[in-house]
Amino acid sequence: MIAEFTKIIEGRHRSGESTATLKYWLSAGIPSPYGAVSAQDFTRWESWLQDTGAIHDKLDASKFFTNKFNTLAPQYS
Repeated sequence: MIAEFTKIIEGRHRSGESTATLKYWLSAGIPSPYGAVSAQDFTRWESWLQDTGAIHDKLDASKFFTNKFNTLAPQYS
């Protein structure tokens, strides 16, 4: 997958876009039991999002995810 991502990124020819961090990429999966998504998966970026001006208010992570359809993780629903 890293080779494919490299091809995509290099093919876009965007200024300031680099493939340098791809060597650290491990997977597209969610690193939690049963793939359950949590508010922390979003709120860990909150201060950075505020610093960059992407958001201006407190982040309400519940607007961005649900585990409703993840039958393997009912304890997180």
